[in-house]
Amino acid sequence: MPSPARPGGVWGGRHGPPDGPGVGLGLVGCGHFGAAILDAARELPGLEPVAVADRDPGRAAALAATHRLDAVTPERLLADDRVEVVAVATPPAGHARLVLDALAAGRHVFCEKPLATRLEDATAVLRATTRPGAPRLTVDYVLRRNPLYALLDKLQRELLGPPRRFAFENLASDEHLGPDHWFWDRDVSGGILVEHGVHFFDACAWLLGSQPELVQAVEASGPGGRVDTVVATARHPGGATASFAHTFARPARAELQWTTLDWGSARATLAGWIPVELQLDAWAGGQALGLLQRLAADSAATLAIGGYRPSGAERLRVELLELARQPGGDHHLRLWATLGGVAAKARVHRESVRAGLADLLTAIADGGQPLVSPADGWHSLAEIIRAFCADALSSAVNLNVDLDVMLAVLAQALLAALRARLPGYAAVTPDTLQRRFLETPGTIINHGDTITVRLERRAYTPVLRKASLPAQTTVPWWDNRTLRYEFA
Repeated sequence: MPSPARPGGVWGGRHGPPDGPGVGLGLVGCGHFGAAILDAARELPGLEPVAVADRDPGRAAALAATHRLDAVTPERLLADDRVEVVAVATPPAGHARLVLDALAAGRHVFCEKPLATRLEDATAVLRATTRPGAPRLTVDYVLRRNPLYALLDKLQRELLGPPRRFAFENLASDEHLGPDHWFWDRDVSGGILVEHGVHFFDACAWLLGSQPELVQAVEASGPGGRVDTVVATARHPGGATASFAHTFARPARAELQWTTLDWGSARATLAGWIPVELQLDAWAGGQALGLLQRLAADSAATLAIGGYRPSGAERLRVELLELARQPGGDHHLRLWATLGGVAAKARVHRESVRAGLADLLTAIADGGQPLVSPADGWHSLAEIIRAFCADALSSAVNLNVDLDVMLAVLAQALLAALRARLPGYAAVTPDTLQRRFLETPGTIINHGDTITVRLERRAYTPVLRKASLPAQTTVPWWDNRTLRYEFA
């Protein structure tokens, strides 16, 4: 059986690869994402690809021949003693089951996003990773390992603080997504927000330092009737806001993506969904200018990420655009950074995947958690899927969008009210409230003008008696009927 940890020296930015043969890598899923993972794994010290698997034997054989690996079934791959790390790159609906099987077999896991398409499956994975001696698991959130995002994180910690606004606009191509592609099948992909949007929900939560407390989403269909556009908005604790717009309806040559962040005294724009350029404008004093100049003076160190190999095209530049108009005032400063421009996108993506693999190897070696933890993978799904009607957006039932948004608002209001009134439950997730309170059995008694909800003895948690629930409530939109609770 694979060992849970290996000794090592310098590796992935923390500790290093073991002496002797590398950790064996097995890949399940030999499509585009799987091939990208193998490309990233090439020449990574301490990692040795040994086998690939796919439900389509021909596809597995073709990728295996390219990399001179064994082509096997998924079941044989999990039973192969050479395989210590399993990379999961199947369509999303199959991720959770494969991850659970790999963890049960004692294998560490590198999972392509998303972790799952249903919250209950993601929760089962999270539980499996918290057991004593459990293997390590990370999710391929490439933005966490992008040097420009890492630079923003550094600037936030040393100068800016968390942003007040995060906005992502994705005008993407559908040119290579034929009508039968699994991307359009919500039962397989989870829908646009789950399949692609999790990247940006995770990056936003990382930079803002919090999970959203309210999320709303609307969708739109193209001329062919399939949903190709989703727009989501979010509010974070403290009043920070975020928006995420995704449209897959244009030719590849017309693709355009950008991310905007705002701190009030500074704003930044990242070019590309895989960011390759950054422009930051800040209005700050001489101390900030000195910090930016120090970062630009050693761009290699500033943009360094463990496992990510720079190309030599990376550049940082600082400009003083306008002097302060009075002593002690703020200058207009500009920081510009590039990883090589648009032509570098594929390389930046590959190196970010490579950095994620290196970080997983580090966690295996030192017994710690990867920088992108299983909880990160869970959180990027939890609020979207469970609480705020993303299940409705990704189901086979077409709801009226206005009704869908209204239900999302009502659900959020109910959850917020329960969190505020239930002692000790201010920070719990929606599924906990659902399981412990909303599913409580009881009897509804209609007295005409008064509706009584009677909760039977031993059917409800004692916390409800301590909650500040109103004794009775008049409901205006229900002909002013009175709603009251009664504990048997």
